[in-house]
Amino acid sequence: MSLRFEGIPLYTLPVRDIQAGYVFVLLSLYIAMRISFGRIKKFLPLLRQVEKIREEQRTKRD
Repeated sequence: MSLRFEGIPLYTLPVRDIQAGYVFVLLSLYIAMRISFGRIKKFLPLLRQVEKIREEQRTKRD
């Protein structure tokens, strides 16, 4: 990706006239998505069932 997007500004920061490349954009999106998914995964039906199974296994071990 470096060769393809090198020198192409994907985003210009509004505070200063600084241009952000693909690394900044992809890393900030990745971090935002990880935080968001971490907060909402307990509300998703499939993952809620998986978490219940894990909790049952933890209580059986103790």
